[in-house]
Amino acid sequence: MKILKQKKILKKEFLSALSSAEDILKHAENMAEEIIQNAKIEAEALMQESRKAGFEQGMAEAASKIISASRYREKVIEKFKDEIIELSVSIAEQIIREQIKVNPSLVNRIFQKAISEIEDKDLVTVYVNPEDVVSAEILVAGREGGNRIAKVVRVVADDSINRGGCVIESASEHVDARIETQLDAVRKALLGNESD
Repeated sequence: MKILKQKKILKKEFLSALSSAEDILKHAENMAEEIIQNAKIEAEALMQESRKAGFEQGMAEAASKIISASRYREKVIEKFKDEIIELSVSIAEQIIREQIKVNPSLVNRIFQKAISEIEDKDLVTVYVNPEDVVSAEILVAGREGGNRIAKVVRVVADDSINRGGCVIESASEHVDARIETQLDAVRKALLGNESD
């Protein structure tokens, strides 16, 4: 009987130990599951941070490259500014010369503007390209009467003046309305060089 009692006690202790072991095992499994879940959450958070950091780093690198490219563009423009201006003025001159060939009324407008700048209206001499003499004489003749250019106007052919331009002189004034003179003024203004 003693043995039977001891067996019962041992069995009871064994069952109690087994139950405790099962509880410990279950608790350990729960803790392991919780640790795994937390690790997954942390891993996901780290991945998100890495993606965000990578994205932000990529954006920072892209912004840096854009700024560098912009600075390079500005340097190139500054380096070739004079050449760009010269080319632009040269193209403008070619276009103006072609327009004068196609539309001779432009010559009259240039003459009228130049003549309007003269205040001394006693004796005015208008120097023009030989091809523009007739246009200038017609303009002068058309203004005789109520809206006279001057008391006396002479139109003089001058081979040194390109078509479409003119130089007007009075006793006290000189107006250089040659196309190349006007384009030189534009060129100097664009280059920031007002001195001759």
